[in-house]
Amino acid sequence: MSRFAHRLQSAASYSPITGTVPYPSYTDYPTIDYATLWSQVMAATPANQRTPMTGSGSDVGQVLRGMTSAAYVKLPDGFVGELVDFTDINYYSVYAPKCMGIWGPSSDPSRAIIRLRPMSSTQASVVPLQSSKNTNPLTLMRLG
Repeated sequence: MSRFAHRLQSAASYSPITGTVPYPSYTDYPTIDYATLWSQVMAATPANQRTPMTGSGSDVGQVLRGMTSAAYVKLPDGFVGELVDFTDINYYSVYAPKCMGIWGPSSDPSRAIIRLRPMSSTQASVVPLQSSKNTNPLTLMRLG
């Protein structure tokens, strides 16, 4: 069995006894905890541009864009993060080519939330009328 097939098989194994699913690793990219990544990015950010790690005022995009090497990101339990506007490349809220994927906490992935910050979009002019049936060009995230 190839390494890729073996990893797919391993990633698909769910234990109903413990209720856990191992985090998949289809490549040899490392996994980094969001808190560690946030600390690294904020240390390199001017003090007046730093944002909280979680909750109101946080900026997930700022953290993911600050990644210096390819890795998967694991969010902490109870994480609530915000995306801000659609001003990244091609109307993305976040364009993070070094982020290979995001995982929620292993106990319950629904306990991690990433949402658009209310009233932060300044791109209303590029959204087509619904009656035109054109595609909305705004995208929340592009990873990897």
